[in-house]
Amino acid sequence: MNQQALFIGIIVTTLVILLLIASIVISVFIASRQRLQQDIKLSQMELTYEKELRQTELEVKEQLMAQVSRELHDHVGHTLTNMRLTIENKKIDYPEVENLFKPVEILLDEAALQLRMLSRSMNSDYLNGLTFQDAIQQETIRLQGISKMEIDYRPGTHIYPTVNKDQLLMSFRIFQEILNNAIKHSGAKKLLIRSNHSDYLLQVSDEGKGFDLQQTIATGKASGLNNMQKRATLAKLDLQIITAPQKGTSITLKVQNT
Repeated sequence: MNQQALFIGIIVTTLVILLLIASIVISVFIASRQRLQQDIKLSQMELTYEKELRQTELEVKEQLMAQVSRELHDHVGHTLTNMRLTIENKKIDYPEVENLFKPVEILLDEAALQLRMLSRSMNSDYLNGLTFQDAIQQETIRLQGISKMEIDYRPGTHIYPTVNKDQLLMSFRIFQEILNNAIKHSGAKKLLIRSNHSDYLLQVSDEGKGFDLQQTIATGKASGLNNMQKRATLAKLDLQIITAPQKGTSITLKVQNT
């Protein structure tokens, strides 16, 4: 009888210990799960904050560009107009030297044209009335007017119905940044531009000097590249940069699959 009672006591004790262990394991599991959920929630909050911060940063940049655009149009444009009027008056006063003013008039007309095109391209409202390809075409024309670089632009026929207004604006700003970098750093004589292809929204390639991408980023001097990546990430676009020293550069912008 005593042995039976002892055996029952051992079983009960074992069950109690197992229950305690199970309770501890369950408690640890629940605590870990709650901590994991909190970490996920915190990460989501951080991502949301970072996205809002980037959005605000880019909105401020767009507002600044729009303001500069208006200043260029109003003040510099006004100055060029006054210069043109001054020349016209001088031609009336001194008709014998009228031909001498023609080279200056040509330069003034070209400056006024470039100013209008630059002013429009800096103002996002200008893009509202254009398709993405039209905007690329206009910017390409502007580049040809200020650079000796040969431009080969071939628009595609693919249509991206899911691309929204913000994505098109970001894509255009990225395109402008690519052009700026190509003119300043590539040393290329020719630029290949493709848009609305079935495999990508935009692709810009050159056979210039190229560069070490990772090393350039590591130096902390890649503000242009960082701006492009920020815009692409915010607009849910995939930005791919393929380059190497003396191998040229190819930058491709794709619409993310949803």
